[in-house]
Amino acid sequence: MGEQIDFDLADAFVDFLPRFKQWVEHLLPSGGPTAVRVRLLGAVQCEGPQKMSGLATVLAITARRVTALVDALEKEGLVARSPDPRDRRVTWITLTERGTSMVDRLYEAHRQAVAGLFDELAPDRKAALLQSMRELAERLSRTDPDGRRAIDVAV
Repeated sequence: MGEQIDFDLADAFVDFLPRFKQWVEHLLPSGGPTAVRVRLLGAVQCEGPQKMSGLATVLAITARRVTALVDALEKEGLVARSPDPRDRRVTWITLTERGTSMVDRLYEAHRQAVAGLFDELAPDRKAALLQSMRELAERLSRTDPDGRRAIDVAV
């Protein structure tokens, strides 16, 4: 059973994460790409060419929504489609030069803004937070997604 500090941390994360997501979405330039478009572009930038079905899974959206997003991004010259030479049912999505440039600019602006959140923390608190975040990330990366405990609550 968890200790009170563990539950307090859980509650703090539950409070922090949606606020952070909303704050990040407000960072996007007015008239620029939507948050889901940026996430799609970022997925292709970080992971390389993606299948449409893979993007649906990564973004947790429907295949139809991915198609609409890719259509719009392709029209804007940010992504390109290419067929898979081994399986004609598969379409690969890649970033164009313009798409890569946009993602790079957005990422750097995002990184600068997020770094600003830590301005008022003392150096030792920053170091402790960094250490904790790295430890949590490592723990999450070694967790077997199929072996996670489901929440046992009758619905």
